[in-house]
Amino acid sequence: MEASRGTPASISFFAHASLGAGWYIAWRLTVFTAPFWAVPGGIAAALLYYAERPELALVAAGLALVGFIAAFIASIPITTRVAAGWAMKHWGRRFTQGVWWGIFWRVAVVSLVTSLLSGAVQAGAAMYAAVKPWSPEVLFVTLIPYAVMVASLVVTLRSYGWAMSTMVAKRLSGPAAPVAARREPAASATVTARAGPAPAAAAPGERLQCPKCGLHETERGQVIGWHCKVCGWREASR
Repeated sequence: MEASRGTPASISFFAHASLGAGWYIAWRLTVFTAPFWAVPGGIAAALLYYAERPELALVAAGLALVGFIAAFIASIPITTRVAAGWAMKHWGRRFTQGVWWGIFWRVAVVSLVTSLLSGAVQAGAAMYAAVKPWSPEVLFVTLIPYAVMVASLVVTLRSYGWAMSTMVAKRLSGPAAPVAARREPAASATVTARAGPAPAAAAPGERLQCPKCGLHETERGQVIGWHCKVCGWREASR
């Protein structure tokens, strides 16, 4: 994907691009934090499945909690690195400031609202199915929570994309660092000025008069040409 040009701006929550940006950060966070939550979670599941002693349930719960905390802590720097990579890919610019908190609280607010709505829909569908005899209408109502679950996943992805683009736009809002201008011509002019003007040609067997110190302690080298042995003057390249 070619980097966009112009001023970095936040992606609208309802824009299609927010879904793509949300998928960009969501799957990377899931994969990069997987070692922190998958290993303890797998051990906890094995303990619950194969162990017959009730006290091991507490051990499994403790492992799952430790894995969740470890993944949460690991996501802090990972979130900033992923967002910086997206900024470089999308805008061609990088930043070093943290963006984790700005992304986290925005996604948390959207997830809270989504969870409340999903819970209300699920509770309503369960109550409706409990008081009504089975019918195609009841079957349709019981399928509504699953549709809401899919919609909640889409909303969560959009919230990630919107939150990440918002924080990236904030971090890139400052002026871009100017590119240093090439200075080769100025350097050449400086060398020429230091070398000084070329002296008049000398007759065979004579030494040139140094235009810098005025002495005749000059000699002609095969590599550097005429130069002064007293003040260090050298003939300018022609």
